[in-house]
Amino acid sequence: MSSASTMKAMVSNASGGYCLSSAMPQPSPKPGMMLVRVEAVALNPYDTKVIEYGIISPEPYVGGCDFAGVVVAAGPGVTRFQPGDSVLSMHTRGGFAEYALAFEDMSCHIPKGMSYNEACSLGLGIGISGLALFQQPGLNLPLQHGHDLSNMDGDGRRNGYTNGHTNGHTNGSTNGHGKSEEGYKDPITVLVAGGASASGTMATQLLKLAGYNPIVTCSPANNSLCESFGASACFDYNSPTCGADIRLHTDNSLAYVVDCVTNVATMTMCYEAIGTQGGTYIALDATANTVKYTRRDVRADWVMANTLLGEPCKLDGVYGRPSAPEHREFASHFFRLAERWLAEGKIRNHPLEIRTGGLESVDSGLQDLRDGIVRGKKLVVPLVKTCFTLKKVSYANSMSRLDVTFKTLDGLTLSGWLYPAAQYGPGIIVSPGFNMPREAFVPDIAQWYQNHGITALIFDTRTYGLSEGLPRQETSARKRVEDFHDAVTYLSKHELVDPQKIALWGLCFDGNMCLAATALDPRVHAVVAVAPVIDLHGFPERRRAILELAMQDREAQMAGEEPIYLPYVNEDGTVPLGPSMGSDFWPMMTRLKIPVENRVTVQTFYNAFSWDIMTLIPYVSPTPAMMVTPENDIECPAAEQIAAFEKMGEPKTFHLLPGKGHLDWAFGDVDSVMEKQLEFLKGALNF
Repeated sequence: MSSASTMKAMVSNASGGYCLSSAMPQPSPKPGMMLVRVEAVALNPYDTKVIEYGIISPEPYVGGCDFAGVVVAAGPGVTRFQPGDSVLSMHTRGGFAEYALAFEDMSCHIPKGMSYNEACSLGLGIGISGLALFQQPGLNLPLQHGHDLSNMDGDGRRNGYTNGHTNGHTNGSTNGHGKSEEGYKDPITVLVAGGASASGTMATQLLKLAGYNPIVTCSPANNSLCESFGASACFDYNSPTCGADIRLHTDNSLAYVVDCVTNVATMTMCYEAIGTQGGTYIALDATANTVKYTRRDVRADWVMANTLLGEPCKLDGVYGRPSAPEHREFASHFFRLAERWLAEGKIRNHPLEIRTGGLESVDSGLQDLRDGIVRGKKLVVPLVKTCFTLKKVSYANSMSRLDVTFKTLDGLTLSGWLYPAAQYGPGIIVSPGFNMPREAFVPDIAQWYQNHGITALIFDTRTYGLSEGLPRQETSARKRVEDFHDAVTYLSKHELVDPQKIALWGLCFDGNMCLAATALDPRVHAVVAVAPVIDLHGFPERRRAILELAMQDREAQMAGEEPIYLPYVNEDGTVPLGPSMGSDFWPMMTRLKIPVENRVTVQTFYNAFSWDIMTLIPYVSPTPAMMVTPENDIECPAAEQIAAFEKMGEPKTFHLLPGKGHLDWAFGDVDSVMEKQLEFLKGALNF
């Protein structure tokens, strides 16, 4: 912020876009509202409509309806949130700013392990999809599985709210397969047109959670994506027989459709899919009258997010809407229910595309939405930097991040982020260390390499983050090295990557893993090990106690019990094997919003005892290797790192960081550290 009372914000301008203002007044929370420091904001087509259709406001209009951040002040009457809470929220305005107002009853606590980037993409989807599915003038479907809002609050408490479900849904209604619920227990089928859109995947999840059977239209390439969100069947929207295929699949009984695309083609297809008994078609945008009245047995309507506030929508033309207090009442209850689903891990975000550059990048992102060049991703703009302060180098198409997955040899799916460079060239796999998800430290490292012409991949190794594998939070060094092999396989096949120019980059424990993977994988052409841990055996006096516990755990698991877990970091800053991580380590993880689980299986430590990187160190050669050693590293003693480096063959490069500890080199301006690594990689990979 520029002062105590002003802030930066993106405001509407005369040319139909947004421009940066550095002197907008900081808002103050009114009753029932909170002031939120915005950490990330999502971009939506709605943000363009309010400009194009003339929002009526006596003040400069600040856009942004989907945001996440930290509560800094709570207005009168707010009881569910307090300063310091991490929240996601939807509003019809205000998110494109350093600070925004959030309604208490239209906000959710961000669950542990969810980043601000992920959280900011959910609020509007929850609100608009809920309105389209479970409220008038939407489909007005009753919630099944005990979630009916007519008798339950989001936290399970009884209340007097009713959303008017007296429409016969539960008395002999058809289930989408031509059978009554009384005689056939299959759930009612609902079609989601545009199932691979962000609103489509949200609608699919909500339908599944509410007890319905979602089917979707999408391109065949997105079938697996839609199925992962709960779709039971996918239909190619490009097929001329799409509507007929859906009608056949549903035995001519489809009665409910939500259209997340909403154009003449999708509306026509949906009308063709609805059975001969008629039904309800609900869109997320204004409907086409040329199609609307072609079937008198279909009720067609559309919903808009503004009405969730219960206030009039002051836009020109068809987008103007009267106030709808019942929509606000619905939203108040539905966001409570959604918060519970989020906490239980039952709602997840659509694949994201991260746009860097902060608020200044909002307008160009919205233009990309207008031009239709954003497909299959939800655009998100982080407003704050993480721990690194890195210089930015502009490449035409490099400022993006893609959600990716790849398979391991033993069939697990690993989840990661790809940072594509602007041109064909080298690739690098970047990894953060022991027990760390991909969000920890390395996204800025990956982006730095991306900006310098190297396509970067970071991923959750097995049992961590969004990757598969059981037991959770268990590390086997051998399996982790194999994950790096499979990551090399994936990256080497990418269209932007020269398979002869792939490097590994690992921090701490993963410095060890990357050295091992390099020694065993001739496809790796360079490796950078930063503050690598060398000795995994810990303090001898603790070794026997851990081994005894590990054997007890093996016996217990064989008897069907759950694995035994130990803290990753104890309250005094030590780890179970003995070395100190520093008493401020865990508070630092919390402060940086790094979703680290403070637990690992006891078998992880057993596995560590059998691993000795020093037996593999000589075999890193002839691959070029660089070791980056903080001079004052206590967690991974500098002397051990130097001894390992001396055992390496040529070619090798050593970079000592004077006066630095294990992790403090990563705070502040680290460009000088990164430039040394880039110089090494350019020589090793010849680019």
